[in-house]
Amino acid sequence: LDDGSAVTALADPHAASIEAALALFKGRAAPRAFAHHGELLASGLCDAVVIATPNVTHIEVLRDALATSLHILVEKPLVTRIEDGLELLRLERGRHRDFERCAARQATADGNVSLDHGVEPRDRNAQLLETSDEPRR
Repeated sequence: LDDGSAVTALADPHAASIEAALALFKGRAAPRAFAHHGELLASGLCDAVVIATPNVTHIEVLRDALATSLHILVEKPLVTRIEDGLELLRLERGRHRDFERCAARQATADGNVSLDHGVEPRDRNAQLLETSDEPRR
């Protein structure tokens, strides 16, 4: 990274994934690796975290990350269930760090509830995550 930022830590429960990630740092200082995200969050090594985990695990990692003072960026979709999105709204209230919110936006014409899951809330092109099991049209 040429902007003064650095990857200082990473977490993954799969040893092979950690090995593959660390291999990308050949010739540079490698980040400290953790087998659990909770260890990384408690390490004091980071100012911010990027959550790029399987979609269904975002809520678990976010619960723990929101309990810290770290800046948080989450890949989309932010969460996979409306209930989780509403929980995140409650958890992040009063936080004084950057965290991009999601919110239940509207009921679609066919009765499905839609959730804005763009990481940039000002993005008017944010896609919608439908709670229906039917394919998106």
